[in-house]
Amino acid sequence: MALHTAVLLEQEGRPVASLTTIDSFVGRPDGCAPPVEVRLAGFFGDLLGRSDLAAHLPRTGADMSDEERLLAAHDSLFALGLIERALEPAELSRLFAVYRNNSEMLERHTPVPWNPGAPAGAPAEPWLSIRAGRTARHTFPGLLPLDEVVADPGPVHTVDEDHFSVVRGRSAARLARRMGALCSGIPAADRPRGARG
Repeated sequence: MALHTAVLLEQEGRPVASLTTIDSFVGRPDGCAPPVEVRLAGFFGDLLGRSDLAAHLPRTGADMSDEERLLAAHDSLFALGLIERALEPAELSRLFAVYRNNSEMLERHTPVPWNPGAPAGAPAEPWLSIRAGRTARHTFPGLLPLDEVVADPGPVHTVDEDHFSVVRGRSAARLARRMGALCSGIPAADRPRGARG
């Protein structure tokens, strides 16, 4: 989203001072879509902020509907104590539908390169691409890391975090300081409304 927005803004003649992408994944060029079991592991992983749930999901029969597989996975994770509060089936179905739609859009998305014009006060490296070192490149079937798919992503900085911890706690505070430092170097007239220097 951030990359696409930066490209659109530049096309409109609105310079973008910097772009930060954090452990971003996009669709594989070969368009490989994952099976529903893999999508369920991804859904519950995002819901619970964990990347180790696939091994805890029950084996389901080929004759089961996606809805039945979703409920079986939920019930199994709840029984194991990995889900603290059981979700109502209607809410679970709604959340999974949103996740599936977003996943399918992401899998079909082909990122375009961003070649920024250098506005006044722009950092030397306008694109900060951060990869979580503890997230393998094939963690999300159907997706690949953004910096492997887009042309000329610039330098990639790896941090000792996983896909979920990279935006939490101390890591989130480090990212906020980095973005704050970038924004403080941008002339006040060019800052987004409400931003402080």
